[in-house]
Amino acid sequence: MMIFEGERTAKGVVVTVDGSPLPDTATDLPGSGFEWGYGGPEPLRLAHALLAACFGPAIAVRYREKLLAEEVALLENWWQLTAAELQAAIDVQSILGKGVK
Repeated sequence: MMIFEGERTAKGVVVTVDGSPLPDTATDLPGSGFEWGYGGPEPLRLAHALLAACFGPAIAVRYREKLLAEEVALLENWWQLTAAELQAAIDVQSILGKGVK
């Protein structure tokens, strides 16, 4: 099971998946790096990266705004999310049932 963690440190933010750095894969979005706790380009990049790691780039592009609004904008200074929690946040079962990959 994938476990994502984010933490604000004196040196900036750190986001990992299973203990390794989470890749920033949102090349079509402005900004750079990750943030959370509000709506903006860096939190949207984080939403994209979380979804891309779990479900692939097509799901990430299509549902990153939903994940931003429902999860990422609400995260605190330290957080942990599982793949199952991300799945529930965007209702991936109904999405995948519609043939989106």
